[in-house]
Amino acid sequence: MNWLELTVETTDQGLDPVCAALLGVGLESVSIEESKETVAAGLRENDMFWDYAALETLGAETPRVRAWLPDLPESRPIIEMARTAVLALSEQINVTLSVVEESDWADNWKQFWGPTPVGQRLLVLPSWEEPLETEREILLLDPGMAFGTGTHETTRLCMELLEQAIHGGDRVLDLGCGSGILSIAAVKLGAAHVTAVDIDPVAEKVTRENAQRNGIAGRMTVRIGNVLTDTAFAATLTGKYQVILSNIVADAVIALAPIVKPLLAPDGRWILSGIIGERVPDVEAALEACNYRILSRLSEGEWHACCVR
Repeated sequence: MNWLELTVETTDQGLDPVCAALLGVGLESVSIEESKETVAAGLRENDMFWDYAALETLGAETPRVRAWLPDLPESRPIIEMARTAVLALSEQINVTLSVVEESDWADNWKQFWGPTPVGQRLLVLPSWEEPLETEREILLLDPGMAFGTGTHETTRLCMELLEQAIHGGDRVLDLGCGSGILSIAAVKLGAAHVTAVDIDPVAEKVTRENAQRNGIAGRMTVRIGNVLTDTAFAATLTGKYQVILSNIVADAVIALAPIVKPLLAPDGRWILSGIIGERVPDVEAALEACNYRILSRLSEGEWHACCVR
């Protein structure tokens, strides 16, 4: 299958707003390329990366975000909405559209992603890398065309809050599972079972493959459905969950607030991420309206996450 590749050239400071704009129109399969200077600074802060890449090969001359959709007629309106959304952000943005084969897409982004430590206990390891000796819990991951490698701030923030929320034996619901990274992390941290939900059939395939790759398929159920628009599907998510995860966008979080509430166990926690700074007041107002209490907050750059009950 061919894919439409939307490339948005911006600045290091513009990467977060561009990602938020793309997520806002439903483009979740993205890769982010920071400038060579920013990548070099990050490598110097973490010695473990020096064995995996030479500095001169990493980073882009111009920071950019790439997003993909299947090359189908129904994808064109989404691409146009994305183009309009990002061009409205700044005059410094340049947008191009090209068609690539799936194999080319895979080779393009793999060169920019290496082992990624997250929080205190987790290490995301690309499935094509050699095994590492580490005391961290390793998540073997190949995101395919689904969102989630552990490198984006929204995912890292969610995983850090997840470390604090899992107590062992937990029942977890992951709404918007993408590559399955958060679901797998929950099991690695001690969850008894995770139900991973997404609206994208690609996410279902990738999440199942990643669960098998990590040897935890028996502790995960993967389902496709939209809890916001399909009340019959939402009704099948029965029982109470100790932890619910939503690494999505602000509008979806706001819409989910009344739906998530009855799914939480009495001591349950809802971890939500993917919230750009300017939308924090809107999300907090929606949480307050549904009588949630914010237990903790984390932020990185323009992105914010919180844990509520």
